This record gives sequence, structure tokens and C-alpha cells, in this order.
Amino acid sequence: YGRLTLTSGEWDFSNTKPADGTGSALSAVKCIVQINDGATVKGGTFKIVVNNGVYDRENDIRIKGGIIAGGTFKSSVNNCGGTIKNGEFTHCVNDNLGDAKGTIEGGTFASNGNFDSVTNYGIISGGTFNGLVTSYWSGIIEKGTFNGKVSNYGSIDGGYFLSADNTYDTASTVSGGVFKT
Repeated sequence: YGRLTLTSGEWDFSNTKPADGTGSALSAVKCIVQINDGATVKGGTFKIVVNNGVYDRENDIRIKGGIIAGGTFKSSVNNCGGTIKNGEFTHCVNDNLGDAKGTIEGGTFASNGNFDSVTNYGIISGGTFNGLVTSYWSGIIEKGTFNGKVSNYGSIDGGYFLSADNTYDTASTVSGGVFKT
């Protein structure tokens, strides 16, 4: 697959001219997309991996991600220091690979069976999560609606946890939230 790198501006891939929002309808983006700090994706359907920032430990490369403000993502999204404000995610979201802490402020995240829908090392401050969410030691859950299982090793300060099979590791901190019993 080819690669498209966005370094600035706002982009809506719902049509064939994403920079100015004109052109004919575009069914889907079929290449790897990299969103860097300074760029915002506002819409479109993405069939291949989207990297919101880059973390390459082997080559010591760190590029902070931009903003995902909308769109439908049908493959993995790696959020490295970027912000997810909205969108529909039908595959896994790996939030905050490496030491680049990202943020999820909103969006709808589908279930992926027994696999993580979201892996969090940063901050979740909103969104609807319908599958497994694993929040690791540096992860913070402040808000959101969680309809699936949550494995928490970080902290939960708030949110709505509506699944009867939610689990919480004993190493976690829970100081707020509404939990279905």
C-alpha cells in the first residue's frame, strides 16, 4: 500500500478533493494515512491503517499526532500523542504507543470479539466503548460510556460502566464512576 502523510491543514476524505471539500464522492481511502501534529482529519472512510503520529523505538523516531475529528475507520488506528475527538472505529485503537501519551475525547468504538477495542496509556475523557478496553498503568479514564469489559491497571476517575462483566485489576485506582451491579 502507498502512504499519505498529512502535516498541516484540515482534510475531509468524503470526496476526491479533501483539502477544499469539493469533488465527487470518495468511497474509501485505500492507503496508509499518517496524521502529524498540525493536521486534522474531519471525515471520510479509511480501509487501511491510520497512524495519528509515529513512535518508532528502534530508530528513535517520535512524531506527535494531530487530530481525528471525524470519519469511519475500518482498520487499526495508532494514536501516538494525538487526539481523537470523534469518529466511528470498527477495528482496534492502540492509544499511546510508546511514551507519546494520546487522548480520546469522543467517538464510537466497536467490539472486536475477544480482542482489545481500545488499548489506553493516556487519557480517555469521553466516547462510547462497546468492546474490551484495557487501560494500562499510566492510563486514566475520566469519562465515557463503557458497554463492554474494562481491564483497568491505571485509574478510573469517572464514567458509566454498564456491562455486568466489567473487571478491575487490584493494582488499579477507582475514585469515581457509575457501575452497573
